[in-house]
Amino acid sequence: AVVFTGGMRTALALLSVFADYIFMASMRFFANFEKHKTLSALETSITLKVCAVLYINNAMLHLLVYAKVDKLRWVPFLFKGDYSDFESGWYDDAGETILIQMAVHVVAWPMREPFMYGLKQLRLWWTQ
Repeated sequence: AVVFTGGMRTALALLSVFADYIFMASMRFFANFEKHKTLSALETSITLKVCAVLYINNAMLHLLVYAKVDKLRWVPFLFKGDYSDFESGWYDDAGETILIQMAVHVVAWPMREPFMYGLKQLRLWWTQ
């Protein structure tokens, strides 16, 4: 059974958001190897990859971890949950984790720009 306390859920949500930013940066990096002929094709490729990865990490992963599917219990870390359907307990466990993760994304995304600006200023100061 998957049992997480409130603090563990918050820590996992923060870790998942951090992983999302790593995934987004890596998708942008790998898309440059595809040799697109236009900027629009490059941006479309990046957008599709980022959407797929974020959907898997933020939506599907929670469903697969908290799901109880006896025929697929041999899969590591997945399908060993307590819920065979969307029950009230599922919303308390998985739903709360998803909501915490969404709240962290709402705060983290706008904070990205001042952080990146600070890094650029630090890099400029370091090279002088």
